[in-house]
Amino acid sequence: MSESTLLDSGLAELTRSQAGFRSCPEFTQALNQYLALMQRWNKRFNLTAIRTLDEMVSKHLLDSLALGPYVTGSEVIDVGSGAGLPGIPLALNFPEKHFLLLDSNGKKTRFLTQVKIELGLDNVEILQCRAESLRDRKFDQVVCRAFKQPLEIYPALDHLLKPSGSILAMVSGFDEDLNSSLSAVDYKFRYQSLTVPFVNSDRGLLILEIPNVAGCVSDDLDSN
Repeated sequence: MSESTLLDSGLAELTRSQAGFRSCPEFTQALNQYLALMQRWNKRFNLTAIRTLDEMVSKHLLDSLALGPYVTGSEVIDVGSGAGLPGIPLALNFPEKHFLLLDSNGKKTRFLTQVKIELGLDNVEILQCRAESLRDRKFDQVVCRAFKQPLEIYPALDHLLKPSGSILAMVSGFDEDLNSSLSAVDYKFRYQSLTVPFVNSDRGLLILEIPNVAGCVSDDLDSN
């Protein structure tokens, strides 16, 4: 199966199982153009460890788009965007929303700038900066895929949130260790399992919210 066919099949599966995805040739064409740019730049600048096109489709494009139903804010920041994941696929899917793609690596932000230009993404802003240094902007939602320690996510990123904001952090499934560690924190969270076409490993989403003034107890985990 070619990467184009794989992408079409994956998008069709996402559209059947979840609402909120664009269904038009322009969207698919833009994703394929982004994929080609990523592959070309990856040969020189090592943007991502994933090299094959079929894995880029499943583990990058479709994996990023699986967040679609949970992106409800109009101002979104993608922290540690790297090659633009999940920010670029989400920006293509939601042209009415504004996305700031944040990364401290100059080679990666130069790539993102090229993607923005070639794809004509007026709803995307690129910034080379570390998250802890960005103190003058607030967003409805923070999205990220790069954090390895879930307990570090909220303390590192809460300053980027508006009062009603939330953090969408992708994780590799849910286990008892994660359950135990998150049960000890004082901010609201819930876990949502994700189904990503052609990805056999567990994928999940931690949704973290700012605590209320009186403090709060963690929500019941929802893994459906």
